[in-house]
Amino acid sequence: MKAHIKEILLSEEQIQEKVNELAAILSEEYKDKDPVFVGVLKGVVIFFGDIIKRITAPCQIDFMWISSYEGTESAKMIVKRDISCNIEGRHVVILEDIFDTGNSLSFVH
Repeated sequence: MKAHIKEILLSEEQIQEKVNELAAILSEEYKDKDPVFVGVLKGVVIFFGDIIKRITAPCQIDFMWISSYEGTESAKMIVKRDISCNIEGRHVVILEDIFDTGNSLSFVH
């Protein structure tokens, strides 16, 4: 273990197992719905890649980049990059990284 890491809560294998489970659930749920999977940048990149390559349902992917922090203080939400596809009438699955205040998920919802 690296010196700056105090404790590992889940092993890489445990995380990948959960990613597989979630991908299987999403694949089944959206198999006939032509969903758009939207990743909220930048923190979601690794998780998004891991899960989207396991999704077996036909789908489209897109990204948006928002910011809720300026320095260390919470600030007004800013859209730095919005999605580029038309989502009207489509199922949209938002994938985000760490859920802390909930502000960004509320904003994109």
